[in-house]
Amino acid sequence: MLKKFRSRQVKIVFWILIILIVPPFFFWGVTSFTRARRENANIFIDGKHISSEEFREYQNTSKIYYRLIMGRDFSKQINQEMLDSKALEFLLLLWKAKKDKITVSDKEVIETIEKIFSVDGRFDKDLYLRYTKEGLGILPRTFEEYIRMILLSEKIIDLYVRNVEVSDDEVKEAYKKANEKVKISYIFVPYKNFEKEDEQTKALAENFAKGLIKEITENNTFELEPIAKKYNLEVKTTDYFTYNEPIPNFGFEEEIYQDIFSLKKNQISEKLFLLPEGIAIVRLDDFLTIDDEKFNEEKENYRNWVKSQKMFTRHMNFIYQLRKESNLKFPAQSLDELSLKDDNE
Repeated sequence: MLKKFRSRQVKIVFWILIILIVPPFFFWGVTSFTRARRENANIFIDGKHISSEEFREYQNTSKIYYRLIMGRDFSKQINQEMLDSKALEFLLLLWKAKKDKITVSDKEVIETIEKIFSVDGRFDKDLYLRYTKEGLGILPRTFEEYIRMILLSEKIIDLYVRNVEVSDDEVKEAYKKANEKVKISYIFVPYKNFEKEDEQTKALAENFAKGLIKEITENNTFELEPIAKKYNLEVKTTDYFTYNEPIPNFGFEEEIYQDIFSLKKNQISEKLFLLPEGIAIVRLDDFLTIDDEKFNEEKENYRNWVKSQKMFTRHMNFIYQLRKESNLKFPAQSLDELSLKDDNE
């Protein structure tokens, strides 16, 4: 029965919370929390003890929230750790709503339910009653209170997280990272060619590689093959890759991508790239720039994507700050190990 309305109506109603679904391990260390929960662990927020019965209400809110979004896929996509994580998040958000004196009126609850359970633009009361009584096994009045809790949470997210701005420069930068492509070749200088102690080996390899760069540039050539052949070294060539894609053997360090994408075609980098097994002397073989016309067509999609990424980060930081502000305590302490900072700092 949920199939009739779940896909579009629910996502419109709860769009803020949907794009901000955070993996459980980000905040809670849910494995240890779930284990502790099963042992009836105590939870405290702002010095107030949350009984197991009270916390069960937050878990039930999580279940209904995910059921509305996932529909029939709920049991396949949502596990207990995710329910517990969302319950803790609801606990924090509703604590903040109470502190800020934020409320949700009966009218807002009714309008939300009518949107969710509308078929062909009309509220289907029979569908609503079947879903609550038969599908969930609860009274409509109980369901309405869960919807009120979800709406309260969304108001807090809307107030503290949603108001992010995205500049045109940020949009274009994101588009470039996803669509500009480069191809590189590089001379590979293996550490094993220098049989010394570890630190000496790397130092010798680096000095040798710097000498190769000097020899190439002094000859006013961008050819790698003659120098590589002279010293019996290998020249490797990559396929085209974007800023967001992995470079085989190079790793994922931001600085590596910045250096490579700052090169011009046929330019040899003066910087040495230190790889696990050796050193790379890099030449940019080709650079495929973006199509401006295509960018203009896809610009708003990328703006929404950048906005969702910024909201996600702000959301994580906001929940982290609420965790500290409310002095939320429960057995899992992994949150204290995170080094998230307020995005306003």
